[in-house]
Amino acid sequence: MNGVNVPSPESGVRQIKLDTIPANLVDSVEINKTLSANQDGDAIGGSVNLVTKTAGEKPTLYLNGIGGYTPIVGGRSLTELDGTIGKRFGTNHKLGILIGSSYDWNGRGIDDVEPSPTTSQCDASGCDGSPQAAANAPFFPTYNGLDTREYRYYRTRYGLSGSIDYKLGEISGLYIRGIWSHFDNFGDRWVYSLDPGSFAPPNAISNNGDGAASFNASIRRPVDVIGSVEAGGKHVWTKWLLAYDASLSRSSEEDHGYSTTTFNGPGNLPIAIDTKDPLRPS
Repeated sequence: MNGVNVPSPESGVRQIKLDTIPANLVDSVEINKTLSANQDGDAIGGSVNLVTKTAGEKPTLYLNGIGGYTPIVGGRSLTELDGTIGKRFGTNHKLGILIGSSYDWNGRGIDDVEPSPTTSQCDASGCDGSPQAAANAPFFPTYNGLDTREYRYYRTRYGLSGSIDYKLGEISGLYIRGIWSHFDNFGDRWVYSLDPGSFAPPNAISNNGDGAASFNASIRRPVDVIGSVEAGGKHVWTKWLLAYDASLSRSSEEDHGYSTTTFNGPGNLPIAIDTKDPLRPS
């Protein structure tokens, strides 16, 4: 962020989830596809640099509000509020100050069916996995399994950013800038799974009465926080350039609850596959 390495909130990984940081607090995203001489030598490839906003020559006033509604899973709402204000002060506009904030609530809901379509070789002697099935048996469309899933998200993200800079000359100047972001990545998941088991000959339309069902519920409440502040300056003379900066960055992740449990349903279930539409069995 602003050229400074920021630690990942998640333990054991180096990358940062970019959705932790509100997009409206960022002015631009710089993508480097390889390392350069002015970067730390601890990377293995390119880098992504998030550049925060600074005051421009013209006054800045930005206000944004978005609302939405998803008629699914009982109805879910979405809200976003953003604001940025900044200006340069003085006769020669030497002093620049800009602050911004962002808040959004994402109550997205997902209700879907996730099938695992495949094919099975079957003839009158048996199906896949059966020693009686012929190697050249015809293929029939079928399923390896099917999930009926429901997700409910309770995602809250908010953050602040700001910058102060003072021009000492055309190129020389001093600055301090920072950003802080808080992300409640909360969500619940319910999954009903159907395992068809092994299929009966001759056409994989029905199983051998050995299907099974299970149900899984999961509740996750991770909280990610990222903060970074940087101060420095640049002085340019006829033959010399002096640039310096100091920075402090901190990231954290707290687990406010991650519970999951699986209920194994009845076994030995008879299951049939509807192949009236061979491209979309059900």
